[in-house]
Amino acid sequence: MPARRLVAALLLLPFASACAVGPNFVRPPVESPEDYRGHLDAPEAASIADLPWWEVFQDEVLQQLILEAINANYDLQAAVRRVEQSNALVGVAQAPFYPQISAQGSAGWLIHSMPSSSRWARTCAVRIERVKA
Repeated sequence: MPARRLVAALLLLPFASACAVGPNFVRPPVESPEDYRGHLDAPEAASIADLPWWEVFQDEVLQQLILEAINANYDLQAAVRRVEQSNALVGVAQAPFYPQISAQGSAGWLIHSMPSSSRWARTCAVRIERVKA
């Protein structure tokens, strides 16, 4: 048994160095320049890439054709519908994670068949007599 403890201690000894605590880390000060390469001010940030692509050409006929193509492109409309369907399916898949309320109820008629034996008639007669008395 002592040999096992010695072997375990020798195996754990290399890992003990990971527990060494040194001085507290101090972040060195960093001085960043006021102006750096690629820095743009707000007025300079406007670009042709920020415009909708069909307005770049500034041709009314071309813009009308592009809008007509977008509206009449059934493949694009089908793709949009598939994306909407996928979003709906994501909502269905996430539904079990939402709070749920449920209720149950039932209604119906219960019909008992009447026994036709003389015993039943005697029981009823006895009860009627007790009520009258």
